[in-house]
Amino acid sequence: MKSEWKDTFLGELVDIKQGLAINAKSKHLLVEDGMPLLRITDLLNDKQVRFINAAEAPAQCIANEEDLIYTRTGQVGHIFRGKVGVVHNNCFRIIPKDENITRGYLYWFLSQDKIRKYANDISSGSVQKDLSHSAFKSIPIAIPSPNTQHKIELILNSIDDKIELNRKMNETLEAMAQALFKSWFVDFDPVHAKANAKSDAELEKAAAELGISKEVLELFPSTFVESEMGMIPEGWEVKTLDDVVDFQNGYSFKSKELHEDPHNSIKIFKMGHIQRGGGFKEEGKDTYFYNSDNPTKMNKYLLKKGDILMAMTDMKANMALLAHTALMPHDDRYLLNQRVGRLRVKDKHLLDYPYLYIFSNHVDTIHDLRSRSNSGVQVNLTTKAILDTKIIVPNNQVHNEFNKLVSVIFAKVFANNEEIVNLQKTRDTLLPKLLSGELDVSEVEI
Repeated sequence: MKSEWKDTFLGELVDIKQGLAINAKSKHLLVEDGMPLLRITDLLNDKQVRFINAAEAPAQCIANEEDLIYTRTGQVGHIFRGKVGVVHNNCFRIIPKDENITRGYLYWFLSQDKIRKYANDISSGSVQKDLSHSAFKSIPIAIPSPNTQHKIELILNSIDDKIELNRKMNETLEAMAQALFKSWFVDFDPVHAKANAKSDAELEKAAAELGISKEVLELFPSTFVESEMGMIPEGWEVKTLDDVVDFQNGYSFKSKELHEDPHNSIKIFKMGHIQRGGGFKEEGKDTYFYNSDNPTKMNKYLLKKGDILMAMTDMKANMALLAHTALMPHDDRYLLNQRVGRLRVKDKHLLDYPYLYIFSNHVDTIHDLRSRSNSGVQVNLTTKAILDTKIIVPNNQVHNEFNKLVSVIFAKVFANNEEIVNLQKTRDTLLPKLLSGELDVSEVEI
């Protein structure tokens, strides 16, 4: 019951350990290969860029998977768990010191939007926010019994686990589609197999080894011809992306056009929605929305299911996202932001979105695009560089067969993304109700 909850402050429940400052005295700890340095940008983007000599890293700065990491400078109030590495000075580790508080409850308490807002409000600095140790410890918190905390944690973790399972499933599904694409359109395995088969029996055997039917194998040519991209299967063509896609640059939204209220609004698709290696990710935090009195103005930037979104800008020191793409799984839920380009198929009978999406994320395509990006501290892809990209177009029968196979895969990817959105809404609705005691789970059997 809510009456049994205890009102206190974080400082009564936890200690905090400051992260490692990289300066003239400590920069010798940076190495090519070691423990990841967990900076805010690395935590937010789930990447590992800089590393610390594990043998010399201060013990108080080392985080394991059970530790909670909290951001304190610049982007204040993000909470992370399950990370292993050396915590940077712009974060600190949270260490429970009271047996009546669980790490899981702390994680979900600090995940609340209202707590993050509160942490920013009590931070100092107008240009760059900075949350002091004492300010963090002054944050009020209400805690139920450890048993109730554990139940709340189980409920919310189960939702997050399902979200993560869907994401992993999507990665596996996309890997399956990419493997088929590589076999058919990069290595040309079916063409080689058909060329080497001397009889129907050998053709049957070759098809079985490729995991396809003899009828599908017969759709492929058995010879190669010279092209500007080297030897390609006979009857296939080399085109440019300009031939097969309609391209759209993103819109530069004004700050007054953006807000954080999703009511009667539409999300903004940013580079942060694109994963390294390709793929779409729903952003939970720092999501902005657009609400205009003139929605027709935005029609050209409204994204459709099957649109391919390409990162057009990156920093020279870390070209993590440049040229990677995401596949839009929703209709009419996002507007295209600047620094992202939209590729939409012109004629799905010539080339549909599955082929184009996998092609766009192939390592050779990304390498080619990056080689033609401009130089400088901030690296950019021009519209011309993208549209001049060469692409091999297979014959209609092969394309249609490939499209039939992988469309099933992407239909499941879209369904998983839809479920992720619904799960996130459920979690975000439950979170404040569970953490305030409005939903009492003390007597619930879990």
